[in-house]
Amino acid sequence: YWTKRMKQISDGDRIRIFIANNFYERKGYETIFKAFRKLKNENLLSRFSIKIAGVGEDLEKYKEVFHQLDSEIIFLDWIEDEEYTRTMLNTDVFIHASIFEPFGIPPIDAMKCGKVLVCSKGIKSVEGIIEDGSNGYDFNPKDDDKLYKNLCSILQHRNELEQIGTKAKEEIYKYYNENTIIESINKTISLEK
Repeated sequence: YWTKRMKQISDGDRIRIFIANNFYERKGYETIFKAFRKLKNENLLSRFSIKIAGVGEDLEKYKEVFHQLDSEIIFLDWIEDEEYTRTMLNTDVFIHASIFEPFGIPPIDAMKCGKVLVCSKGIKSVEGIIEDGSNGYDFNPKDDDKLYKNLCSILQHRNELEQIGTKAKEEIYKYYNENTIIESINKTISLEK
């Protein structure tokens, strides 16, 4: 499936972006909006197909501003696990732009699924794992220009997305596997004694 999809991308299909994050100030939607606006100004936003899942106090605000950029951006609102998994498996790029995230499971999910992760350095679960441009892309929180450049790089290197996703999957399993999880639990338990 992945190989067929890569051929389709290189033949000019829109690159599919998925964002799954609630709509609160610290979740980084202002940064995403500014980066998307730069893409729009360069006539590049239409090269992406974008789905966003999440709820929260800023949802309506961002629905309005994102739809002003591109009326085809799809808002899924709240989705259950099955739809989240299906959407993740059927995407090419996952963006997680939180200014600060104490952990962050969706970036791990994206990497385990072999997707190209574009995430802020404020996400603790993948801190120190992303090698920018090699196994994903990162940017400093609130740095919309770097996020924009990451998305431009994805367009320029669309034929390398499979390799980036494969490296991401290999790398995340080094950090999150049965042995590392058990070791982490044991360390936590021994601290409590």
